Amino acid sequence: MLESPEQVEQSIRGLIESLDASDPNQPQASDRRLRERRPFRVDCTVACFPSGGVLATVPGATRNISFRGLAVVARAQVEVGHPIEVVVELPDSSPTHLAGVAAFCRPVTDGYHEIGLDLKEHGAVPIFCEDPLAAAASYPWLADALPPGAR
Repeated sequence: MLESPEQVEQSIRGLIESLDASDPNQPQASDRRLRERRPFRVDCTVACFPSGGVLATVPGATRNISFRGLAVVARAQVEVGHPIEVVVELPDSSPTHLAGVAAFCRPVTDGYHEIGLDLKEHGAVPIFCEDPLAAAASYPWLADALPPGAR
């Protein structure tokens, strides 16, 4: 049965609470960050390449943010090094686009994953989610990160 957008939001929020409750202050052994993470909870849209070169957009929620990184939970599995663009909309603000490459992708449950994003670009306009190939001409990091099927 297909979940409604409200059910997806509720599932994601519950997963984030579970992740926080299991180990809220301890970084994973694989974490190699130099900057502290701060809780940052907002619904978002995640544009990524979960299967081959097909760009997909899925709902998600942010979990935390640091100087050069962002963690989100979404029903998507991505390969480390592949590009991701996250769109957040804060109250009384225009959408903000945050783009970078997947630093990690950990399964949570039922197809949901926690995805760590190594931030490369941000702005008020789409970075690559509307036209990845055109954007790759402007962003060398994106040209290197696009999966082969997207080029």
